[in-house]
Amino acid sequence: MRNTNQPAPGYDIIGDIHGHFNELASLLDALGYTQKDGHYAHPENRKVIFLGDYIDRGPMIREVLRTVRSMVDGGSALAILGNHEINALRFHTIGSSGKPLRPNSENNTRQHQATLDQFAENMQEWTEWMKWFSGLPLFLELPGLRAVHACWNQNAIDQLRNIGPLQGDTLENHSIKKTSGYEILSQIVNGPEATLPEGCRHQTADGTMRREFRVKWWLDLSMATCQEAIFADNEAIPDVFPEYMPQTTGYPEDAPITFFGHYAQKDTEPAPIRSNLACLDYGTGKGGFLCAYRWDGEATIDSRKFVTTKPPTRRGYRVLVDDNFHYMDEDERWCLGEFATYEEALIAARQLVEDFFSDAKPGQTAEELYDGYTSFGDDPFIVAFGGADQPESTFSAWGYAKHLASEWEKNSGVAPPLSLPLCEGDPMSVNHRASDTGDSPNLEEEL
Repeated sequence: MRNTNQPAPGYDIIGDIHGHFNELASLLDALGYTQKDGHYAHPENRKVIFLGDYIDRGPMIREVLRTVRSMVDGGSALAILGNHEINALRFHTIGSSGKPLRPNSENNTRQHQATLDQFAENMQEWTEWMKWFSGLPLFLELPGLRAVHACWNQNAIDQLRNIGPLQGDTLENHSIKKTSGYEILSQIVNGPEATLPEGCRHQTADGTMRREFRVKWWLDLSMATCQEAIFADNEAIPDVFPEYMPQTTGYPEDAPITFFGHYAQKDTEPAPIRSNLACLDYGTGKGGFLCAYRWDGEATIDSRKFVTTKPPTRRGYRVLVDDNFHYMDEDERWCLGEFATYEEALIAARQLVEDFFSDAKPGQTAEELYDGYTSFGDDPFIVAFGGADQPESTFSAWGYAKHLASEWEKNSGVAPPLSLPLCEGDPMSVNHRASDTGDSPNLEEEL
């Protein structure tokens, strides 16, 4: 094994993986790592720092573990323990009482089920993985950089510096609830938690109902309500004062940059919490994405240096269609398609209105055509998505229908040419949706 303690020219810190190997492989590729001598390595000798939670939930736990360990053994990564690995050690270890250190309850088994299933045919291999877990560090403190799974609590860190491997008596002494050993370890791998008032519960991502909830440990929460304290945000948490709030003194803003995971943030774009603090868990396997940060020695976090497995944000224009018969009833709404430019979306929206007028019969008046359209026709409208610019004056299907009806009458019942200019300021841009009354435009004004 190479000396993994040699400093690297830069570190790429990766958040919770939870058995999602394909996302991990994609992220390593995006960071510039390639397979070399049986493990991923970087051509510039950068190193990955893995923040824990390699197991549970995902479909390829074994592959994730092999990738992480091969990189650690090969000198291209450092890895720390997450709460899921510690829970697994407790779940599979019989204590002095003759019972597992973590009860094999229905809830605890459900949280660990994916790992149990994937190693069901090879428990001997799983035993070897637990031995590896027990020797991983709980945190890293490098020049200018700190890494921990959930919370950098300096008092707990100092007490755990010389803990040694998490096995035997050491593991048991840090696994019994309401003991100092358990509480100290929980501070850094689970983070501090507050307690909701009696009678209040919230549902966690894995379906467990709890009174406890995770808090913003880097703030002074002595006067905070539950909503002010919770991390990550959860609208189901009531905005009341908790029954219990842990003592948090705040994380110094002049402390070294610290990276952590654990909290499964729901934000769609990664961002620092503050200039020296970033959570890199964005809910992989819960509809989120795997996230990394490329650190090159800077003293403050640069928002441009986050790297994710999230596909690039698509930008464009979506044509949605209402049914005039069920005027603006969203239950009847459907999507015609998505388009890269506003002009393409406008062509598609106009075509849908034109299709209604293609069935016009000789002798019909403009008023009859227009009334028929606003009563029974499709009503397309255009919305921007992904940050695309929304024109100040947008297409109105009713305005366009009024124009077509007028042209029909002017041409004595012959369908008009439909190669109209793609402009935003013409009569077709009057937006009937902005009207509070829902009244249709006055056709007589144009005829």
